[in-house]
Amino acid sequence: MKKLILVLAIALIASPALALNVYLNRVGDSNIVDVNYSDANSANLPRGFALDITIDSPGLIKDVLNYKTGESTSGSPGYGIYPAAIDINSSGVVTSYGSPLADSCDPGPGDGLNSNHVVLEFGSLYYGAPNAPAASGRLCSLEIDPNGATVNMNIAMVDEDTYRGGLVLEDGSLGDVDANTVFVMAPPECFPGGPGNPLYDEWVAVGKPDCWCASVNPRQCHGDADGLAEGKGSNWTSLNDLAVLKAAWGLSYAAIAGQTAGSPATPLICADSDHTAEGKGLSRVSLLDLAILKANWNLPNLPDPNCALLGY
Repeated sequence: MKKLILVLAIALIASPALALNVYLNRVGDSNIVDVNYSDANSANLPRGFALDITIDSPGLIKDVLNYKTGESTSGSPGYGIYPAAIDINSSGVVTSYGSPLADSCDPGPGDGLNSNHVVLEFGSLYYGAPNAPAASGRLCSLEIDPNGATVNMNIAMVDEDTYRGGLVLEDGSLGDVDANTVFVMAPPECFPGGPGNPLYDEWVAVGKPDCWCASVNPRQCHGDADGLAEGKGSNWTSLNDLAVLKAAWGLSYAAIAGQTAGSPATPLICADSDHTAEGKGLSRVSLLDLAILKANWNLPNLPDPNCALLGY
């Protein structure tokens, strides 16, 4: 009885539907990609979807989320019948609807989760037009694991019609699926650590200033706010750094956000050498920062460019 719904995957040869659109949509900059459909004909809705989805290496499809289970109803319309996974007991009662993933024991199932290739199956079952699936909606979401990718990756989706019939409409005709989306990889951040690292979290809290990154200014943690040497002695901590510190002195981040001082103009947050807020007023630039500036004041060719060793 498990394959009772396999009839959904049997299609008659006919001309493809033209209006129906099955597509991929990344949710913002997240690792979630929705599998959607739109513009279906309410008089001839899709009966089943068989979708073959791949992502460029090294990306992985980690999970399938946000899918409906069960019959389509007016209160919960959609495609929640999974031909490869549904279980029905001897009394005809569904004990499990399963998930959209093709059964690994069936022909052409893809490589499953945590691979770059999955095959998904969706079907509808409803009684009466008021309970029909909507003409547009989400079939499921894919959780993508970039898996260390440093370049953009293409996600491709086509109808799987070798074994499963592809996109089948209620009148038995076939539709086409040929969709792509580019999973854009953001450039790596200049500050190390990542969420949960106290130094990284502090950097995020003050707007991710580039000057805090040792790869941009390897002496900022030693009082060099502007990243420039001054004077004949190549003094890395000198007058312009002092001007920035004075302008930011005793102020909270809210008071200095987006503000600059000195010549060249330098963001005031760059004078926060110890990367901590001080005192009741949560001053970003205060006594500890002044002590760092004084310790390195006007030293020729110093301080050493070693802020990376401190985790910046």
